[in-house]
Amino acid sequence: MPSMNGKSLDRRSLLICALGAAALPRAASAQSWPNRPIQLVVHFPAGGIADVGARALGDGLASLLGQPLVIDNRPGGGGLIGANLVAKAKPDGHTLLFATNSPLSFAPITHPNMPYDPVKDLVPIVPVASYSLQVVVNNALPIHSVADLIDYAKKHPGKLNYASPGIGSGIHFAVEHFKHVTGIQLTHVPYKGSSQLMTDLAGGYVQVTFDGAARSHIEAGRVRLIATTGPERDPRFPQTPTVHEAGVEGYKFVASQVLLGPRDLPQELVDRLNTASNEVLKDPKVRAYLAEQGLIVTGGSPKLITQEIIEGIAENRRIATAAKLVFE
Repeated sequence: MPSMNGKSLDRRSLLICALGAAALPRAASAQSWPNRPIQLVVHFPAGGIADVGARALGDGLASLLGQPLVIDNRPGGGGLIGANLVAKAKPDGHTLLFATNSPLSFAPITHPNMPYDPVKDLVPIVPVASYSLQVVVNNALPIHSVADLIDYAKKHPGKLNYASPGIGSGIHFAVEHFKHVTGIQLTHVPYKGSSQLMTDLAGGYVQVTFDGAARSHIEAGRVRLIATTGPERDPRFPQTPTVHEAGVEGYKFVASQVLLGPRDLPQELVDRLNTASNEVLKDPKVRAYLAEQGLIVTGGSPKLITQEIIEGIAENRRIATAAKLVFE
């Protein structure tokens, strides 16, 4: 092997020093993080179930990290607007995304020209919670069960409108799948979030929706609950059957809430955020509060998110193809 002369050694030493110096700012930045408030982007408006989960997690993280997490509601596009904002953000740990399935495993099916790749452009941090939906209808309708809804829709084709928080949202997909397996017609009316659509449902401007945060409207008597979409009954509504129990065999819909960051977010920050988030989610008070809102705490490894996104895209594409679903 040729021997190294002094000049070669000098060049090598300088290269090592240069690489070490280049790494110092990044290491120092990670050590000083967070040094200002963290922007927590939620892709739906305030008041919905995504906002509930985000604020509970955000409050806990703020206490542990020593900086406030400012909720930034960015509705629209079935979650694409908020998710794309974070996907393109600087990966310094000061811009994070609190997301449901909508911009991760549904949008790739319903939006052929995605502005980001949910697997490559968003870094998973922690799975937060899961939840089922409430199937609710306007009180003026003679609909008190899933069977009534199916029967009414078949007798009055095209007369019922259903609301969702946007094209490509989980609710949009859930209802379209329900339409296919039951053979009914419902006309889609997309909104930018759940708050206004629930008001319009109560007022009769739309007649049906599947929603994750309808409890206050149900208990106030503004809308009528006829079923829930989980594999088991919602403990908050023990007398209400699941869609499967009501006769739509095999039908279920469960959504997820997760925390993500932009591409190239340093692993050290991912690890710190995961550890802190899991600590928040283990708090009995946080778990009890989220359970009251219909959220079942998940927690755990970021790897669970990546697996769920990949499997979710494949399953949703299979269902959409089989059902010949059209998302316009």
